[in-house]
Amino acid sequence: MTSSDNRPILVAGGGIGGLSAALALGRRGFDVQVFERSSEAVAERGTGLTLWGNATTVLDRLGCGDEVKAAGYPITRTEIRSDTGRVLVETPVSVVSRLTGTTSITVRRTDLQRGLYNALQALSVPVHLGRRCTGYSAEHGGVTLLLDDGTEVPGRALIGADGARSAIRSQLLDDGDPIPLGCPIWRGVSDGDGGLDHGLALLIWGPRGGGIGGAHVDEKHASWTIAINSRVQRALAHGKPKDVLLDFVGDLDAHLAEAVRQTPEEAMLSAHVLVRKPAANWGMGPVTLLGDAAHAMPTALGQGGCQALEDGLMLGHCLAEADTVEAGLRGYEQRRQRRVNWLRGRIERIDRFSRLENPVLCKLRNVAARLAPTGSPDSWKQIMTIDG
Repeated sequence: MTSSDNRPILVAGGGIGGLSAALALGRRGFDVQVFERSSEAVAERGTGLTLWGNATTVLDRLGCGDEVKAAGYPITRTEIRSDTGRVLVETPVSVVSRLTGTTSITVRRTDLQRGLYNALQALSVPVHLGRRCTGYSAEHGGVTLLLDDGTEVPGRALIGADGARSAIRSQLLDDGDPIPLGCPIWRGVSDGDGGLDHGLALLIWGPRGGGIGGAHVDEKHASWTIAINSRVQRALAHGKPKDVLLDFVGDLDAHLAEAVRQTPEEAMLSAHVLVRKPAANWGMGPVTLLGDAAHAMPTALGQGGCQALEDGLMLGHCLAEADTVEAGLRGYEQRRQRRVNWLRGRIERIDRFSRLENPVLCKLRNVAARLAPTGSPDSWKQIMTIDG
């Protein structure tokens, strides 16, 4: 795309999606600016996340893959187990990695954001901190971003990457608030690894719903996530969170329970998973959505951050190849919606399985999981191969 328009492309939100979009655009030669409500570029308090091969491929193409991968820990296999320890689904991630030429890791979220932020600094892309985006006004040939202090910032286009509670989406689509999914989840990074096998990303399903998953983020620390059921939710109203959670996971897996025990209580974070119903359109005119603002979905398969990264890379590609900004935005939306909708179908099926609480249905779920092709290398090859 060539243009005499010297106004910047504006990115609302400096999370994973917003930073990756800004980096993809900056590397393509676009003038881009990021506006982030937090006063910190990289929050030091955080949890871990999985970056599957599709995400690390994006990071490699954005020029920060080596830094982020060095900060994380490689995944060589995954297992889903029942509460009795029986392996229900096993994925040889090392085999998929060889087939796709990719690397999958678990990494602290802060290290991922730091890698993206450092790459943006190298390109001199401005990231304005403590600037909350409240909306926009679109006019022919451009857009004005509105900030909470009354500032108005003119731009060629606006990328709404401001999360599941996106103010940009609220104005653009007017489709209500995000939907809290079931009970809150708890996350943390341990001060030890609990004895968890190195290279293993492990998920244990509980006999009455809920469960725990975890993996190393480095040699000596493990990231864990607990999905609680309604019984645990009620118990949390009357007991100390760490004690209640340990009581729940203690019978599921000794190593993961030990990782929880090794986590300071003040470092244990709780939040609802917020989802959005699929939208027919992600954008209009010079405005589009990206990441959770566009497609917040359940956490099954650990693809939230991965898909935000894919969004950012594709956005940069489509804008660079298009004749106009609006044509580039519509092309990005069309290409990304196909893949996101395909992936969402898989994720939502697995999520429904994981939220069952009836013990009889949980046993049937375990039988079905053993028969499903979910963990096959071919299935994961599709997930880890990005578009374009």
